[in-house]
Parts: sequence; C-alpha cells; structure tokens
Amino acid sequence: MTNLKRFSFIVCFSVPAFTVLGYCLGGIYNFLTFAVVFGLLPILDVAVGSDPSNPSEEEVPALQNEFYFRFLTYVWAWVQFFLVLWALYEIQTGTLSVLERFGFVLAVAINTGGIGITVAHELGHKNKKIEQWYSKFILMTVCYMHFFIEHNRGHHVNVSTYEDPATSRKGESFYGFYPRTVWGSLVSAWKLEEKRLVKSGKSVWSWENETIQAVVYPSIFISTVTFCLSVYTGRFSWETPVFFFVQSWIAFSLLELVNYIEHYGLKRKETAPGKFE
Repeated sequence: MTNLKRFSFIVCFSVPAFTVLGYCLGGIYNFLTFAVVFGLLPILDVAVGSDPSNPSEEEVPALQNEFYFRFLTYVWAWVQFFLVLWALYEIQTGTLSVLERFGFVLAVAINTGGIGITVAHELGHKNKKIEQWYSKFILMTVCYMHFFIEHNRGHHVNVSTYEDPATSRKGESFYGFYPRTVWGSLVSAWKLEEKRLVKSGKSVWSWENETIQAVVYPSIFISTVTFCLSVYTGRFSWETPVFFFVQSWIAFSLLELVNYIEHYGLKRKETAPGKFE
C-alpha cells in the first residue's frame, strides 16, 4: 500500500472539521457537513471511479496488524466523544435559530452515525479487549450499545432468516422494517444476554447483563452532562438531553437504513429444522 493511500484514511477526520467549520460560520453553513457528505463526496466518487490497485490477499494480514490503522480508530473514538460534548455545550450556550439547530444536529449525527457506528462495528469484531471497549464507548454516544451484543452474537448467526431483526424482508418497506429492527435488536440482545447469564448460573438482572449496561451508561453520561451544564448556566439544560437523543436517533437510523438496503430480500434456505444454508 502506498503512503498516499495510508494517508487517505485520515480524510475521515475532515467530516468533524466541516461540522465545526459550519457551526463557526453560522447560518446555512450548519448544513455544510450534509452538503459535503451527501453532495460533494458522491460526485467525487463518480469522478474518481474505481480503484483497481487494492492490496493483494497476501498483503491483507500484515496490514490488519499495523498499529497505524488501529490507532486511527482509537483516535476517532475520542474525536467523536469530544465532538458530542462540544455540541452539547454549544447547543446549550449558543444562540442558534431553529434551522441552525436542525443543521447542527444533522451534522453531528452524520459523524456519530455515518462514521462512528461504522468504526464501532469494525472494532466490535476484534478480539482485543481494548478494541471491544472502544466499540462500546463509541456506541454509548449514540445510545446503541446493545448493537455490540446483537450484531456479533445474533445477526451473524441469523442473517437472512426471519430470526434476524436486521434483515429486511422482500416487499417490506423501510417504514415497516424500521420499528421491527430497532425494537427487535434490543429484544434480541436481551435474550442473548439472558441465555448467557442463565447458562453461567447468574441472574439476568445482574450488572453483568450488558444489555442493562447499554441502557445505564448512556443515561449516566447524558445525566452528568445535563447536570453540569445546568449548574454552569444556572437553569435546567433541557436542550442538552433533547439534542443528545435526537442526534442518537438520527445516527442509528442511518445504520438501520444501511441494514435495510444491504439485506433487503435476502433469505437462506432451511436445510433442516433450525438449520440454514
């Protein structure tokens, strides 16, 4: 892999930079991130075309073990965390109009959902505890920590079957799929944890239930931030939790939209009761 290609992975950090720039410029520029990601990048993608010189299969194992690429994912986790903190501060102390607030929350969600959840997904597939921790850390900022449980232990087992809440069925609209996958993923995560804990002789209501942690950690985070900003401003900072939950909703909705498109109509044949090809 050329040094230019290695450097190109840093481009992802331009997205939060555009978000900060758009906020500083104010007004309609709060939609700058949206315009770049959903306007400029697709145009550049078509203009540049396909890259025929991807790493060979022999190079992949060595590249996977390079600390540089892992380090970038760690850096992103902290960039996202502080981006969310900064956004919560600005939404509380700034003087944005309704339109500016909409553009701002959309910009933050594009970072946390478009890039953040993607990074968390990759880290969640790693075996090292530090990478799994970073995966959960990122997902905490979008209230979707249960994705770590359901995706790795549920989705990859049940994909393309009716048991998988993340597989959209043929003829199913996104609006029908969306509530089924959001609620179904949480329920699936709970059942997976229940099965694991019961097998080890522990209560499903114990703190070791990671689905409970998936609810508690984001709640502690936003409660702490809201309290601190309320003390700082001298009034209850109701805008803080509203902004946090709205950006989280947009972020994980982007994920589920991708799930809908990627898995639409896929169905594995049942070769035996409970067994699929």
